[in-house]
Amino acid sequence: MTEKKEDWKIKYSYPKSALVTLHVNDMDRAIQFYQDVFDYKVSWNEARQLGWVEMSTHIDGLFLGLNESVHGLAENQTAFTINVSNLEETKDYLDSKGVDTTKIEEFTGMIAMFFFVDSEGNRIAVASSSNK
Repeated sequence: MTEKKEDWKIKYSYPKSALVTLHVNDMDRAIQFYQDVFDYKVSWNEARQLGWVEMSTHIDGLFLGLNESVHGLAENQTAFTINVSNLEETKDYLDSKGVDTTKIEEFTGMIAMFFFVDSEGNRIAVASSSNK
């Protein structure tokens, strides 16, 4: 039996509910690869200022984030971000489940987020649009 969205404990943000981030050495080359091979489309481009590009995928709610490394890649890292509609409520819920969360960080006018580490040591971000 599948639960209805209204019954879910965490209220996800739509249309973008999840973001997988890949660290890249060459942003233009990476964008071209994902456009040519997977037909992904650039949905947000802050490559010049922030070294950040988001691409829409063919899966509803799933986006690919490309994060350009300015120092070269020390290791191949993949990151998972969960986008929610209410960051404080989600943090409270995870805290109540015994999850060790960080404090909320605000990037004014863009995004607010906090982090936690899952049972296997993976660092997960939880984010919401900034209200400021």
